[in-house]
Amino acid sequence: MNSLTGYSPPLVSFTVDYFLDLKLKNRSAEAIKICRWHIGFFLKYMAEESIEYPEQLSKEIIRQYQLKLLLEPGKRGRRRSIATVNRYMSSVKTFIQYLKLCGCCIDDADQGVIVAREPRILPKEILTREEMVELIEAPDISTVLGYRDRTIMELLYTTAIRRNECRNLKIPDVNFEEGLLRVFGKGQKERIVPIGRIALKFLDNYISSVRPILACKKSGIYLFLSAGEIRYPGM
Repeated sequence: MNSLTGYSPPLVSFTVDYFLDLKLKNRSAEAIKICRWHIGFFLKYMAEESIEYPEQLSKEIIRQYQLKLLLEPGKRGRRRSIATVNRYMSSVKTFIQYLKLCGCCIDDADQGVIVAREPRILPKEILTREEMVELIEAPDISTVLGYRDRTIMELLYTTAIRRNECRNLKIPDVNFEEGLLRVFGKGQKERIVPIGRIALKFLDNYISSVRPILACKKSGIYLFLSAGEIRYPGM
């Protein structure tokens, strides 16, 4: 701390060591370049507000800066998106946390950063019923791999499970008697979903007649076999 001013070194003097710290943490050159831009913009605003030292930062000032980013137009004259502002503020937060580690910033300054909720963007185009049917019926079910793919398409359509959830399904997860499917989602959370009549019919035939043709020693009990788990016909 400077005995004449009562403050530690100016904010800008910490940037060299901060970016070096990011490099030592194996951040990519591109990530550091973007961070330099964000921090440079932040320091410019602080200078305009006569805030030169870390001790002058507070959560109120940080929120004012975030509001400026949200309301004022960017370099192309357009308002920044919430996602863009969140990226700016993420860089600012990590910089403030670095200042705190240096013992040069008040404890709650980084709490001024508020992660704004980004709007969910709905798909612009939705398949018609005819297009969906055409997509599901695309695999050639006269082949074993085509039948497998058609079964997958029918199951995805009727249950709306995620691709990864489908990939991790095992044979015991299918309850044919009750027409139900046991699915393990994110965090291994289990849920039960109903299976449509057509998908159930495809599953029954796939498990009893098609999968045995594809299965090999590496197959295990996974329902749908990928390339490394398949014994290709004729081999």
